[in-house]
Amino acid sequence: MKKITLLIIGLLQLGMVWANGITINNVSLENFNESEGWVNIQFDIFWYNSWRIDAGPSNWDAAWVFAKYRANSGPWQHVTVSPSNNEIHPDYIIDASSDNKGVFIYRSDVSTVGVSNAFNVNLGWDLNADGIDINDTIEVKVFAIEMVYVPEGAFYVGGGGNETNQLKKGNSFNTPYLIENENEIIIGTGINNLYYDSGSYGGDQQGPIPAEFPKGYNAFYCMKYEISEQQYVEFFNTVDANFQSLVDITGSTGKNSDDEVDGNTVSWLGEGAEATTTTPDRACSFINGSTLNRYLGWAGLRPMTEFEFEKASRGPGLPSPEAYAWGNTNISTTAYPIAFPASNIEQIDVLPATNEGRAAYNLTSTNVPRPLRCGIFSGSSNDMTNGTRENAGASYYGIMELSGNLMEPVVGIGTSNSRNFTGNYQGTTVTTTLYNFGLNSHFKGGGWNSNSELLKVGDRTYSGTGISLTNFLKEMGGRGVRGVDD
Repeated sequence: MKKITLLIIGLLQLGMVWANGITINNVSLENFNESEGWVNIQFDIFWYNSWRIDAGPSNWDAAWVFAKYRANSGPWQHVTVSPSNNEIHPDYIIDASSDNKGVFIYRSDVSTVGVSNAFNVNLGWDLNADGIDINDTIEVKVFAIEMVYVPEGAFYVGGGGNETNQLKKGNSFNTPYLIENENEIIIGTGINNLYYDSGSYGGDQQGPIPAEFPKGYNAFYCMKYEISEQQYVEFFNTVDANFQSLVDITGSTGKNSDDEVDGNTVSWLGEGAEATTTTPDRACSFINGSTLNRYLGWAGLRPMTEFEFEKASRGPGLPSPEAYAWGNTNISTTAYPIAFPASNIEQIDVLPATNEGRAAYNLTSTNVPRPLRCGIFSGSSNDMTNGTRENAGASYYGIMELSGNLMEPVVGIGTSNSRNFTGNYQGTTVTTTLYNFGLNSHFKGGGWNSNSELLKVGDRTYSGTGISLTNFLKEMGGRGVRGVDD
């Protein structure tokens, strides 16, 4: 019987740590079935701060796992999953996406926050679908991104306070608007309409918002952390050389340097070289909307809408006016001293009071004027026994840094182009322009150099057109989502 020649990439064989500690080890190809045209990609996966709960948010975290391959040193391509050949695991559910671009791996039983460690996970690979010649020499890379499940259900948009350009019921001053399905939404001043003020960059106040636009009512997965520098580097290094200039954050449309700039340490010495980073777990800045589009397409994810951002932050309850992602208006106001800077255990050395929501923004970042490690407030220091939402800077569902650290482009409702977004997945390559709806026109959550107003969930200061990116790139990052049934 012939067999596929497999080359495992050294970094993956040794283990890759991303964000707050997700690692893939021991990648191999097993159980090759030549007659049916499939093989298992086997690996071990490990990550911290994992849970599955059946009360409150009633949700879980998961790993979105996908793979890339190349034949005979050609371009990297996306692995097509063969769901029927995913092997059942005793402790974890392996749930393939409907387009077979990856799987969600998550706990099968209720468990408190701890470590997820799944050995000998077998991911089916549809060799026939990918046109694999069994005489080729194949290289495989396996990637994992920590995600959080956001359940289906109604929720409110709008802050209910004095947030800039906030969403609201059409006939009210600042009453939050209830989204209770995925139906079309009318924009206007009527009693059942959605509306918002339109100050500077506020949006065009036009509509309707089509039924196809993701409202956030349907269940979805959201990245637990912002994109890290290591995640960006791995993306960049599996982009065809002809297209690397499109996503090069060290170039003139990014930080324009291979040196550290405002905390970004990504370096690329040019064609033929691989991009590197000296701070792999740091949230990656200088990501503009186009680069974010391409990263998400490469990963089999999509951008989140501004509605999904607000749901991911607050959950289903009535919003607390002026609140941040951790659910209230309490926020640290003094600079954080940093221990072990530029390491994968970077942490806050002396913690603020326990009733102060934690976030990186202009008052807390004066000691370290840059993005912090992804998930830095989540069980990273001497606060392991007092894990409240405020302490962790966490959303209702357990998603980190939705307020502060880096500004996040989302799909807003303030332009005709963005309202046409359907949430469809545009492929897993950067060779085409993906999601052409203007991610450079709506930002949420604020960044390490922002004032506290921009960190509020309901804030829509930058929600329309005409925004200059020049002064924001050092604060721009991003994350993606994926619908449960997609």
